[in-house]
Amino acid sequence: MKKDEHVERGRERSASFIKELMRRAAQFQIERGETALEVTMRDIDHALEELLFTGGSLNRKLLGANFGPEDDE
Repeated sequence: MKKDEHVERGRERSASFIKELMRRAAQFQIERGETALEVTMRDIDHALEELLFTGGSLNRKLLGANFGPEDDE
């Protein structure tokens, strides 16, 4: 995924969602065990996947990342 796509996916998300996204991306970077303190686009992709799909609708609601009717229930 390109940077522009990340920006687009982050539009209209809450500040708490962006904060949690960056926290989880940093965790993925740490898990890779690299010494460089740099979060990569791959880390952000993994964090987005976890927050938006793996975490379920409750996770999305709590972080203000509702997408459509399935999140409005």
